[in-house]
Parts: sequence; C-alpha cells; structure tokens
Amino acid sequence: MNNNLTDIIQQMSGKSTIVQEIENIVQNARFVGFAVDVTYSTLTVLTNDAWKERANGIPHNSFLFAASPNWLKPDLESSSQQIKINVTSGEEPEIILLRVTDEYELPSKDIWLTTKIDKFKSLKTKELNDGVVFDELSRNEIQYAGLKCRILGTFYLDEQGKLTFGSDLENYYGAKILYVYKPSIDGLENIVNFETRKKIQETSEESHINLNDLVPFGYVRYTSTERLQKKEGKLAQVYINPSDFLARRTALFGMTRTGKSNTVKILIKSIREAAQKSDRKVAQVIFDVNGEYIYINPQDKGAISTDIEDSFILTLNPNVEAENNSMRSLRFDLFKDLGFTHELVVALLKNQNISTSTDLEAFLGIDMYAYSNVDHSDFGQKKRAQRIIALYIYILSKVLGVYKITIPNPFGKEILEQLDGIDNTLLDKKYFTIEEFEVILNKIHEKRETITTSSKNKLYRDDFATLLNFAVKKNSQGHPIAGYEHLRRIHLKRFYLPGADTYLNEILRKIKEGETILIDMVYGSEEIRKLLSTKIATLIFSENQKLFTEAKEPPYIILYVEEAHNLIGKDMEPTEIWPRIAKEGAKYNIGLVYSTQEPSTINRNILANTENWFITHLNNEDEIKTVIRYYDFADFKESIMIAKDKGFARVKTFSSNFVCPVQIKLYQPSTTQTGKEGAGV
Repeated sequence: MNNNLTDIIQQMSGKSTIVQEIENIVQNARFVGFAVDVTYSTLTVLTNDAWKERANGIPHNSFLFAASPNWLKPDLESSSQQIKINVTSGEEPEIILLRVTDEYELPSKDIWLTTKIDKFKSLKTKELNDGVVFDELSRNEIQYAGLKCRILGTFYLDEQGKLTFGSDLENYYGAKILYVYKPSIDGLENIVNFETRKKIQETSEESHINLNDLVPFGYVRYTSTERLQKKEGKLAQVYINPSDFLARRTALFGMTRTGKSNTVKILIKSIREAAQKSDRKVAQVIFDVNGEYIYINPQDKGAISTDIEDSFILTLNPNVEAENNSMRSLRFDLFKDLGFTHELVVALLKNQNISTSTDLEAFLGIDMYAYSNVDHSDFGQKKRAQRIIALYIYILSKVLGVYKITIPNPFGKEILEQLDGIDNTLLDKKYFTIEEFEVILNKIHEKRETITTSSKNKLYRDDFATLLNFAVKKNSQGHPIAGYEHLRRIHLKRFYLPGADTYLNEILRKIKEGETILIDMVYGSEEIRKLLSTKIATLIFSENQKLFTEAKEPPYIILYVEEAHNLIGKDMEPTEIWPRIAKEGAKYNIGLVYSTQEPSTINRNILANTENWFITHLNNEDEIKTVIRYYDFADFKESIMIAKDKGFARVKTFSSNFVCPVQIKLYQPSTTQTGKEGAGV
C-alpha cells in the first residue's frame, strides 16, 4: 500500500468514508468459493453445492466479486455470514468484479462422473424407492464445481482515497488467495450503478443534472427463469443517466414485441423530465411509423403524446378535423415551396406504380429547387427560372382547382408577339389569369418549333418543353397525353392548406423551445415517409451545422427512428443525411436513437460509434454475430438467442463500463391522462 493512502486510512476514525464506500459494494455478500486460476481477463472459481445453496444460487451471467481475505473475510461459522472489513490490515483493498460466463471442468471431473454412473448402474429397487444416497466421500467430492468468469474490472482506492473503478485487472499473483462472493441486492445495486452515479457527481455542475435525476428503468435480471432471484425479497434497481443520450447514438435491437418501443418511451419521458429539472432545453423528434407514441392503444395503456404536456404532433392522418396548438396536419401552401412540392408529387406518383411514359419520366426528373435558387445576376438563367415556375404554378392550379390566382408574366413582349392571333391586350400585362395563361400556353405549343427568346435561343427545350407538354396535355409531336391528369390521381389536395407555412418552419420553432415533436407517419406510404423523414432530418442537421460554424451553441436535439435499416443501412452512401447524422451529429448536439430487428443491416461505422445499446431477443445467428462484436455482448450470445421474455435486455450505456442484463420496467403513463385534443383520433 502506498504511504499516502496508508496515511489517509490511518487518520480516519470510526466508520470512515473509505469504509463506507467499500461497504456499499461488499455489504451482506455471501461467500461462494475460491479463485483457483487467475489471468488478466479470466478467473476460475471453485465452488460447491452448499455454498451455492447458501447464496441462493449462482445464475449464468451473474455478477460475483473476488477479494483478499487479508482485508475482507466472511464469518463462515455464523448463519448470517457477516462480512468483516479491515482496511487497515496493511493490504490495500481491491475488489475484482466478475461475470459468470461458463462452467469450468475440474481436473477430477471424469473420476467422479464415473463414480456417479457406476452408482446409478448398481442401484437396487429399494434404493430407487427410498432415495439415492452417495457415500460421504463421494458426496463431498461430487458437489464441487468450477465456474469460468470474465474479469470486468477492479474497484480500488485512488491517491485521494476515493473508491474508483478500472475496467481491467492491473496485476495478479499465482500464490495469492482470493475469496469469491456473490453480492447482496444492495451491493449489486451499488455495483451496477457505480459509474453512472460517479459520472453524475463529476459533471453535475456542467450538466445541471444531479443524482436525484437518475432514472430507475429496470432491475438486474440474469436469466429467463427467475425463481431463485425473486426469492431475494427485493430486486437490484438499474439507473440510467439522461445525459448519456444527449449528442450520442443509441441502438435498440430485438425482435418485434420484445420491448423496444417501451424502452424508447421511458427514454423520451425521462429525458424530458430531467431537462425540465435542470432548466435545459432538449428537443426530441419522434418519427412514429406505427403510432405507438401518438395513439393510446390497449397494449401499452398510454402514449407519449398525452404524457408530455407540451408535445406537438404533425400528422398525415386524414381524419384530423381541427388543428390547434398541439396538433396540425402535414399540410401547407403548395405554391410557397415548389421544390418540396415537386418532391412530394414525385413520391406520390411513384407510390401509384403508374406505367411511366417518356413525358412522365421527364417530368419526374425535374429539379424545381434549382429554379427556386438561381443566380439573379444571370439574366438568362433568371428568365428561364421565371418561365419554369410560372408553368408549374399553372399545373398546380389546374390540379388543385385553384383558379383565383394570377401568374406573373414570364415571357415578355418579345415572345408573345411571335404568337398568332394573340390578344394585343395581353402583350403588356404583368399578370395573367389562369384562363389567359392557358390560351398563351396552347399558342406557344402550336409554334413550339419556331418561337425563340430575346437572345434568339429556342424557347421550347429542356424542362420548359417538358412542363409545357404537361400543361397542354400534348407531347412534342402534338399527340394527346395524360399530362397533369396524372397528378389528379394522387389526391394532392389533401396536402394543400392555403397560406400555411411548411411544417419545416414550425419544427424549427419548436426545437428552439426544446419541445417534443411527434411526426405521425402511420398513414403515409413508404415513399412519403422516407421523403418527410429525410426532409426533416436534413433541415435539423443543416440548421445545427450552421449554428456550429457560426461559433454558436446549437440546440440539443434527439431524433428517434424505427425500422432504422431503411435509413442507415450498410449500403447507403456516407454523404446521405441519415449516415451523416449518425456519424457527425454528435458534433452538432444531435443525438440519434435508432431501432431495428436487423442489426446486420446497419452501417458498421455507425455501429462502431454507438455509445448506448439495448439488446433484447434476436432469433438469428447472423444478427447475433453482428451484436457480439461490440463491448462484452459475446457473454450473452446464448441468452439473446433463447430468452424471448419481453423487456429482458442486455444494456450498455455511455456511463457504464460493462454490459448489464436488465429487465426493463413497463412504461407507466401519468395517472392524470386526460388526453390531448386530437391525439386519439
């Protein structure tokens, strides 16, 4: 023991802080055996039936710890097995944390297995009826067994005399005796939450979150069978630090109905409550594909939309009749953002599986954003953009049945004078009615081969030709085509709300206030879901990136996405928005919580940079192989495959140094769920 630490311990009187910290770990622990073989990564335990029975069993994957009897010794003669702590023994206290991973075959196993078999083969009928009894020597030897354990780390005292956890074993001696213990429930609770509590204390001033904000989200659960564990009288609670999920990536992997959404609800509510307590604004955006967070259903007994008072819902639900401060439909003025409107039109048309003609393919390929953001110093480019925009407005008005609008004259006198039979009153007009514009478009199409611009370029070409054909419903040969009639099939009017801003601006306002935003995507097609989620994600990423580059603090935002393999799959380009958020979002204060049944489909770079993991049941070897490459999930390979219990997860959070098996509690909505207007529609 170093002199500094010796002085610290010897100067303490009564129950010192050091003793208290150690006692929190070892209190009421039960002796279960001896360490018989130690390496830097594994430790083998010799145990027997009597010690295991006294400890109420040693389940697979359970936590044990080893310590020197020079400073920690059990009173084996006492029925209560009191632990005696002597930190002034001359040996520095050190607790080696273990996880039981497998059985260890003792060297004498074959001898006593043969004895067992011989005994059974020689049994008489009377012995079968009265019970099989081994002789005392055989019974004493047969009850011994070996356990193979992984070393998870070491609790030790630092130079200031504070209990610290290191995630490895610094040194070991072959001749040193170590006793092995099963921690009590209180001790276990302190073990699994040690690092989480420590990080809260170290960063409390910076994060504004204190120990009271730690959220109990489940209890330690080792196996699917819990008979012995529940005999303990109480369960070791496991806590999460809400700050672990800010500007970090969180993965939830597991089969359907194994508790992923339940876990997400607990996270959403916990982070919201912690943010309110710490007076910090943390916006949360949930892309709700299945309606599990917005709509109350009999399985979950509650919804985030009704549990968080200031949550805001954006919905594709066609049955929403009234909009209010807490809900609005994903409708907007389609004339205000033609770039996004065209993206929406393309997604809807592709969903219709319409057999595409050359004209329709050309229409789908137009980039309306390019015409909305032109260089106004380039006169020719500016005039081309004005003509394209005017044509698109005309097509929209015909499809939506909106005729009481005017269209700015994009042609000028030079073009209009080339038309046959044009009314002279139209030549100098600055705005046209829909009817006047229709006449002009038909006449331009009639002279499409000869009409030119003021710069003597052919007018009928490229995107202008495509939109003109669409508008007059004739192709370049003058033959009839469906044109804008294609757009009538997609019921575009359900997305149209005159005068309304796009929901994108509203989302930005809500994010600045740190509100919870739920995107209702239940009623949208796959194409619409992908379009909306990509659009929203791009907006959020761009805004926070912009603030960061301006040396401003971006707002904290957490994005929640389900069916993540569709958004951040391993074959996606790294320049696409979702892979960028997963890789770069933390720098801009963007956290990502993603869930899927297929972890093997997620980009490996994203998996490698994920800090928080929740793994429930997976029934496929390939999927499990993906997971066990990370941290110490390999210890739970068998358990993940066979245990189907809902909510039984193997959890690794940023604060913790090792995976902990947890039974996640059932999400409990507030007792006063009055229901937000519109949320239950």
